[in-house]
Amino acid sequence: MGAVISPARLKLVGAGLVLVSLALPVASCSHFEDAHGRRVRVQGEAPAGVRSVVDYSYPLEGFDAADPSDWLVVLAYTWPALALACLRRWPRGGRALTVRLLELPLVAGSLALVDLLATLFVERRAVGFYVAAAGLLAYAAGALWADGRLLRERRRAAAVVPPPLQAP
Repeated sequence: MGAVISPARLKLVGAGLVLVSLALPVASCSHFEDAHGRRVRVQGEAPAGVRSVVDYSYPLEGFDAADPSDWLVVLAYTWPALALACLRRWPRGGRALTVRLLELPLVAGSLALVDLLATLFVERRAVGFYVAAAGLLAYAAGALWADGRLLRERRRAAAVVPPPLQAP
């Protein structure tokens, strides 16, 4: 029986988590409102008629197709699935090598962007940040595992020296 988890499966789970996190809130911010919906400042305990309101920020909230920075957010969340599709289509060769070389820098960039979305002008991170971070880290672990396997296989293949050809 084969391994329960493999590098490809780990990357697939990671890519799935990152895609799911696109629909989850990445950050939240709270404030107080009076009975008329106006923001009020409260120090200590909230008086009667004032309630706490929590606002959530989503990665694609206010998406504008004409804004290139919005497409950068889409790319940060979708590239793992696109990379897996490319590696499935081209498992060997120059294209596969290019994808493998880009994977870890893309993980770092996506983590930085997701962290920026989750911390810029908001109070705290929300579940979407943690799901995206877990997915990206799982993808990175799968990529490192797969690359390590590939390097070991290539070293073994290079270590096997064919016998010299005999002259007839």
